Amino acid sequence: MSTAPIAAFHVRAVAEREVLSARPDAPVVAAQPAPTRRHRLERSRTGLASVLHRAADRVAPAYGAPC
Repeated sequence: MSTAPIAAFHVRAVAEREVLSARPDAPVVAAQPAPTRRHRLERSRTGLASVLHRAADRVAPAYGAPC
């Protein structure tokens, strides 16, 4: 599959936005600060916890089965 049409579309959209931003009646958008990212260790722990939770659900005994 060729990505050339998709790239052409995005290039045109960016070029249009740049050209139209020079107009006197162009809307002004206030710069927003980038969202803060969680620390790497916190993301790793969250990912590991979700994997372990899914694994525990798969190996858990069926509902009503004796323990």
